[in-house]
Amino acid sequence: MDYSLELCDHIWLLDYKRSAIFKSSLDNSAVLDLIARYMPDDFVIKRSEEGKPFAYSAQHFCPYFSLSHSSKILIIAFSLNPIGVDIELIKKRSFIKRITQRYFSTDPQENLIDFYRSWTAREAYIKAANLSLRQLSKITINTKEKLWRIGTNYNFYIKFKYYNKYLIALCREYRHKKGVSYFNARLL
Repeated sequence: MDYSLELCDHIWLLDYKRSAIFKSSLDNSAVLDLIARYMPDDFVIKRSEEGKPFAYSAQHFCPYFSLSHSSKILIIAFSLNPIGVDIELIKKRSFIKRITQRYFSTDPQENLIDFYRSWTAREAYIKAANLSLRQLSKITINTKEKLWRIGTNYNFYIKFKYYNKYLIALCREYRHKKGVSYFNARLL
């Protein structure tokens, strides 16, 4: 398999077939092995001030990656440019109304899918722009276009994909519109 990111970004959907819960996705050797396929040999995982993991090499460029999980699905996105990804299992939850009123009352909210689109878009943007959850209520979204524009100057966009009962939001800089390839794998 070609792990080159020159032509398109790569999104991996990893299905946990057991109920193992890790303190961090980065504690799983299979996840680290997948990340290593895209990185130079001398890379290490570090964390930004906001706690976001990133790959670092003193001598080589490291691609960007973003992680998210919901229920038993873990998703990892890889790109040569800043990228953020979020995945959520779509289901009714008791806190939805409270979150909507507090963080994104200006977004159109007609149904459950609208809530999850607003939520996952913001989560993915926070990861792509290396922001913190404390900034959640300050994030503005233009939902009038097919690709939602998001950010201070709407300089990022959101692309949504449905996977079984999950919603995936992918956030990238607006100037980078290359394709996306999705891959499935299982973590045993």
